[in-house]
Amino acid sequence: MSGGKSALGRREGETRARQVFRRYELASARTVQDLVRVAAEASGKVVSIRDVDEPNLGTVTALTYHFDNRSVIVLRQRDDPYYRARGLFHEIGHILFGHPGCKLLTLQPQNTNTIDPPEVWVSEANLTALYRDDPHELEAEALATLIGRHLLRPVFEADERVFG
Repeated sequence: MSGGKSALGRREGETRARQVFRRYELASARTVQDLVRVAAEASGKVVSIRDVDEPNLGTVTALTYHFDNRSVIVLRQRDDPYYRARGLFHEIGHILFGHPGCKLLTLQPQNTNTIDPPEVWVSEANLTALYRDDPHELEAEALATLIGRHLLRPVFEADERVFG
């Protein structure tokens, strides 16, 4: 994708992210539980978060699997808390946009219904499909940025101004 198309895609993703942020009234979310509740209501499925220490994840830090009645967000346990939060916000973005879950990164067949513990098999051939110019990734990342900026802002912002 050329630089012009990529920048255009990024701007369009940011515009759609602002629309989704408003549609789901994410400005009222103050906690991760609030975000998970909104994602569950939007998708009509139970949404759960699993922290995993899985060497087969490679460079993948977060991903989402969708099942008939639930979605599972998988976060790489060894990442620092802020990076894991960014991954969580990104995956919540995928759910709110209604994007399909990870299909290229598949679970070992006997674990496809449980994910306890997850065994994620990642091949280098599959990773190229996950790069940044994908419209779904651009949208999810733009929404993750909005969510992060919102949640990391003080609840009593006016009071914080007193301190400079």
